Amino acid sequence: MGAAHMRAAEAKAPVPQLGMAGGAPTPGAEPPGAFLPASVRRWARILSAAIVDQAILSLLSLGLGLAFVRLATKTEYALFAQISAITVFATAAVGSMVISPLTTLLSKSAPGDWQRLATSNLLLQAVLAGVIAAILGVLVLLWPNVLASGGNTVLVAIAVGISVFAASQRDFLRNLYFLNHRPSVTLGMDVAYVIFCGCGVLVLALASNLAAAPVLLGTALIGLLAAMPWWTCAPLERRFSWSEVPEAWRQNWPMARWALPSLVVSSVGALFPLLTPLVVGVEGTAEIVAARLFVQPLGPLFVAWSNVFRPRIGQLLATKDGRGVRRLAVVSCVAIAMLVTTYVAAVLLGFALLERYVLGPAYAGLEMDVAWWGLVMLVAGIGGVFTGILVVMGHYRDCFWSTVAGNSSSLLLLFWLGSTHGKAGVVAAMAMGNVVATLWNGWAMLRGMREEQGNTP
Repeated sequence: MGAAHMRAAEAKAPVPQLGMAGGAPTPGAEPPGAFLPASVRRWARILSAAIVDQAILSLLSLGLGLAFVRLATKTEYALFAQISAITVFATAAVGSMVISPLTTLLSKSAPGDWQRLATSNLLLQAVLAGVIAAILGVLVLLWPNVLASGGNTVLVAIAVGISVFAASQRDFLRNLYFLNHRPSVTLGMDVAYVIFCGCGVLVLALASNLAAAPVLLGTALIGLLAAMPWWTCAPLERRFSWSEVPEAWRQNWPMARWALPSLVVSSVGALFPLLTPLVVGVEGTAEIVAARLFVQPLGPLFVAWSNVFRPRIGQLLATKDGRGVRRLAVVSCVAIAMLVTTYVAAVLLGFALLERYVLGPAYAGLEMDVAWWGLVMLVAGIGGVFTGILVVMGHYRDCFWSTVAGNSSSLLLLFWLGSTHGKAGVVAAMAMGNVVATLWNGWAMLRGMREEQGNTP
């Protein structure tokens, strides 16, 4: 995956040593008969754990979606998709103010500062997540017609608030272990989460009470409880003060002030279930979300690669290895293109069977929707490689303007193509907006790398 060509100096790039919590594993001596260098085996283990972790989360998400397709109404499924979209958007908003700047800071910090930075950013994450969760819950109470709530507004508002807070806290802990090069710990935490969530949803399904708000409220609470044992061994300082929050905010804001607007402008992509009912109705929205289920496993695989990709890019940039960055980017883009093309082709070839045994007659005829979603995932995956490099380089302004260009295009095209071509037009609009953003980020990445090389002594 590019790691096979690491130079010996790169393999010895410093990683944080974290006292009682432990740091990233240090490559040991080569065992007799080893076919691969220790650094390659180490990165292969890290990547494998990250991929397995994202795969089980994808299976949980897929299982939840299919359960709603088969056992709930289209209105409940649309509401489930809307609350999920709000949760993803809010979690990403908090992450843009905490995780993204923290990634940049850790790549440039001394090993001794690692725990201090992580702890102060955890406190900042908790404050921001709590504030945003409360605001969103109140907004749902004030404007209940924005969601397909079916009249149960209070429960939906509570589900939105708790889901946002719980997801943000889990997201921080997961990213913290990835940044610490310990994805196997994240994997253990997520295995527990998936098992408990699966059991909870099964109980609701057997009780014929598969509704969006109870399911999302239950999974949020399970997520908080299942993560508790992993907080105790997290690479954090055991003594902290809430007075550190303002300093963490001042440190993060120069980067977050570009990352956050990028996230806000990108709401077209994240919050499309809130917009599409205006164009194709609630049932059309449910069908678009159902079509996305079949390409959904690709997204977590991209995230798994990003969790390993960004820290590695940080190491390469720290050693001024522009050639290594370009090589890793090219390999990533080619691998993503091959993966998406093969996967979507296989889904379309077997779609008749999926339609008969999985979707059912209520969701028939979604082949073109699935194909368009495949294009969205292809472009988004390649764009994620460029964005990851820009984030590690600290070029948040470029990410902002690319998001403005891409999602402005998506917003305009969504209403135009959606009104003329229905569901396919909605998904095609998102694909075209992603193309614009990806081209912009690719150009910005190449320019930034030339600047990095020009600054090399």
